[in-house]
Amino acid sequence: MSLGMIIIGVGMWTLGYFYTVRKMSNAGVASKRNETIIAPPKWLYYLCGAPASSNYPRGTMRVMAFGVQMMGLVWALWAIWDGLWKPSHIESLISFAFCTILVLIITEYAYRHYAFREKKRNK
Repeated sequence: MSLGMIIIGVGMWTLGYFYTVRKMSNAGVASKRNETIIAPPKWLYYLCGAPASSNYPRGTMRVMAFGVQMMGLVWALWAIWDGLWKPSHIESLISFAFCTILVLIITEYAYRHYAFREKKRNK
């Protein structure tokens, strides 16, 4: 199970990266919230692979891409921890749920506090 979760985690991280780099959009499919552009702290941006797109200013990404990448990263780290420590099934389930909820909270926090607002230039 751990190897499968590592593969899923890496796949999700990669998918989130390509959401930004390849200009993928879920307009009309995803909610307006998920299409919101955020400017996360630099260390989180670099943890996401510093995806650069011609559609967004440097250092920004969409909430959906950020959430998918964070979920993939945390799930992969959880799978490594789960494989090394070998907790009981209930401990494994509780820790997985905790990791998932933690990422959802971090993503919601990023949405509320790091929404990108372009600075107006004086002419």
